[in-house]
Amino acid sequence: APSASAPPAPAPSSALGSLTGLGVRPRVVEVEQRCKVEVGTWQSGEGRVTFEPDAFRWTTAREVPGLGFCTLKLRTSSITSAIFDKKSNVLKIRGFVEVPMDKLDRWYDPFSSPGSPKGYLCLKFQNYAEFTEVVKAVPRLKARVTFQNGTLPVVKQWCKEIKVGTWQSGEATVTFGEEVFSWITAREVPGVGFVSLKLKTSSISSATFDKRSNVLKIRGVVEVPLDALNRWYDPLSNVGSPKGYLCLGFKTYHDFLEVLKAIPRLKARTNFQNGKLGGSSASYAGASSAPGAAAAARASAAARYDERAATSRGTATSRGGGSSAASRQLAAASSGKQPERPKPRPPPPHSYGPRQTTLLDLHNSSGHSSGGRSARQRQPAPQPPGGGE
Repeated sequence: APSASAPPAPAPSSALGSLTGLGVRPRVVEVEQRCKVEVGTWQSGEGRVTFEPDAFRWTTAREVPGLGFCTLKLRTSSITSAIFDKKSNVLKIRGFVEVPMDKLDRWYDPFSSPGSPKGYLCLKFQNYAEFTEVVKAVPRLKARVTFQNGTLPVVKQWCKEIKVGTWQSGEATVTFGEEVFSWITAREVPGVGFVSLKLKTSSISSATFDKRSNVLKIRGVVEVPLDALNRWYDPLSNVGSPKGYLCLGFKTYHDFLEVLKAIPRLKARTNFQNGKLGGSSASYAGASSAPGAAAAARASAAARYDERAATSRGTATSRGGGSSAASRQLAAASSGKQPERPKPRPPPPHSYGPRQTTLLDLHNSSGHSSGGRSARQRQPAPQPPGGGE
């Protein structure tokens, strides 16, 4: 009988050790953190961001214009630099955010010049510990991130209305820093286009916040390229003129308080009012136009009264003065002057009382009396009947 073959000798442990782990992929570490996201100057809103070694993903809390709610992504391989501010817990990433159909070109440009707010993705964490977990899970981010303390913009708020003097800049996200306030205009500056405007906090001389309309009215110097807004804005105008102020309309009072806590210079110069400032241009101009409007109303009422009076007397058509008088009063009201009242006509003679005695009356009365006496003297005395002396 053939002998049974001997079983194969076991492989050495060193050879098995070298094959251990082949074909086994490590588990991908995912970290989810709740962040306030801003793509360029567009507010994506607050939501949960998924951090993976290869990409960051999140679903927008606001609708992308022309697209709706969608999922945005940033590949970690596109990150060129990142800065984390320990004071505000804001991560500022220079990379490439993939936006469907390039719907955010107006607010986001990854190829813009360094320092432009349109070229960054900003993620605001709730605390420093949450950011530390993300750095541990994403090695590429850890290799490119640097740390700063208080040098990044402290607060960013969405303002529903921005007015530079009397020029409407539109709604936008305003970056409130300790040194500078900056934003990108939602409307094109005449002759310049969409630009970034800024206000240095050192130029703020006074500020007033209205609690009813949530409007902050700042007296300072807004830096406008090429002085393109001189027709609407003049920081050296008289105090009270609407051309000398920057007006920011906040969504809520809480949003303004966050800005006030972060900017000591603004807090030192701000006072509060309730219902005295307005959110529209009509309210800013109401105080200056009220006297002229009242004068025009009085003049028009007086003109209507004169026309009714002339019509009732039947003299408006024959004399032709009623309509002309009304037109003169309306023209005076439109020019801002008080309408002239017609001068009273002098009364006719002898209308002050009984008829006055003149020299002619005295002469006639004296001649009539003397003539009567001489005629009576020449008349013979009546003779008694029968005659005789």
